[in-house]
Amino acid sequence: MSQPGPTLTRSTFWFAAAKSLGYALAVALPLVLVRLLTQAEFGFYKQAFLIATTAVRMLPFGFGLSVFYFFPRYQDRQGETALNVLLFNLAAGLLAFTALAAFPGILVLAFGGPGLVNYAPLIGLVILTWIFSSFLETVATALQDVTRSTLFIVGAQLTKALFMLSAALWNASLPALLWAALLQGVVQSAVLVAYVRARFPGFWRRLDWGVFKVQFTYIAPLSLANLIYVFRSDLPGYFVAHHFPAAEFAIYAVGVLQLPLVGILQESVGAVLLPRINELHHRGEFGELVRLLARATRKMSAIYWPCFAFFLMMAPQFIVAFYTRAYAASAPIFMVNLLIVPLAMLPLDPVFRTYTELRYYLLKLRLVLLAAMAAGLHFGIAWMGMLGAIGAVVLITFVERCFHLWKVGQTLRPRRQDLAPLLDMAKFAAAAALAAVPTLLVRYACAGYKPFWILVISAPVFGIAYAAAVLALRILSPEEKTMLWGALARRQRPASWW
Repeated sequence: MSQPGPTLTRSTFWFAAAKSLGYALAVALPLVLVRLLTQAEFGFYKQAFLIATTAVRMLPFGFGLSVFYFFPRYQDRQGETALNVLLFNLAAGLLAFTALAAFPGILVLAFGGPGLVNYAPLIGLVILTWIFSSFLETVATALQDVTRSTLFIVGAQLTKALFMLSAALWNASLPALLWAALLQGVVQSAVLVAYVRARFPGFWRRLDWGVFKVQFTYIAPLSLANLIYVFRSDLPGYFVAHHFPAAEFAIYAVGVLQLPLVGILQESVGAVLLPRINELHHRGEFGELVRLLARATRKMSAIYWPCFAFFLMMAPQFIVAFYTRAYAASAPIFMVNLLIVPLAMLPLDPVFRTYTELRYYLLKLRLVLLAAMAAGLHFGIAWMGMLGAIGAVVLITFVERCFHLWKVGQTLRPRRQDLAPLLDMAKFAAAAALAAVPTLLVRYACAGYKPFWILVISAPVFGIAYAAAVLALRILSPEEKTMLWGALARRQRPASWW
């Protein structure tokens, strides 16, 4: 029997801490850019990195994620598995660079205008290096090398923030930002090669097409489904870019920004859950697998509900304080976008990646939803403009989550006692609602203050009220209370004078 690894909470904490620090480093960039660039320039910047991000998420075909399945099952072939991913990602990046360099008109088709055509080769180089280096965090996480994975996450965001902020302050222009992004990709690629070489000495001599075929056969249905999902999630941006000028696209791009902590927690929990669920599935411990999902969902809801409630209340103040009054029109879009947060509490993606029999269900469902999204965007924009676009996104996401819950329930057939932790989701929602009451009173009392100071005053009020409501509703388990009071005691002991 394998040795038990670190707990879900501990592992998720380190991943989330790394992601949080990375977010803190990266979030400064758009806050600087909205103050240095015009709205049109900021819109072109968002378009350039939208297509780069879409390519990085789609062209590798999710092939690198196959290591989560193969590393624990084929420990004697890990070097071959890693080499296959590196070669696949390199080929995908070269394909993107060649396409953009030879056919820059692709950008006209994507955004309905020639604003980015002159930068096509440079965007292609950024995509090439970003795709190749994207395997760095994945390989360390799949090896359950938590320390180095954490360092890689923080280091990647640190170098990206350092290079791009320096470029923005030196010469706030799209070419400077693209060159900075390219430099970051080159540095991360060098670190990736060094790490893989250290973990798998001589790996470059282990090319094995048999292993490649098995990897590709495993990942292909999942990756097709993921490609459709990525394309669907990015499709609203392209629709809006086609129907509105760059300055208005900038308004939309700010409105659909990812909520702080939510994406970080989701990605961190998913990274920790995937190898655990793979291991439990391999050992046939299906009851423990369900309980693990339920515990993870409960813990995510403890953070998701207060984030949702607080930012929904403070959306106008948040947007104006961080993105200036020029982007005040982004607040309604941001509020509609927040409705996705409660739908993301169940971490179901690791289940679909582990249960191979669900791959084709996922593929067929996402094909249908892609068509529905395109129709929803067309009519939504025609009727309600940019609000209609984000409304279509929320509606399709809700439908998808309903189907996922039904299918996972059919597959896992959980027992009622295994789902007991999910009962606390409603209690955390109630605690967030109770905390909203004094926070709203404070917000109205501070109506004459600047938005930044309203946020500064309201945030601790909400935090204290939420913590008090959680304790009053007795949501925490005895073990969690012991951990909480122990952590508080350790923090207070050095400052104690009695």
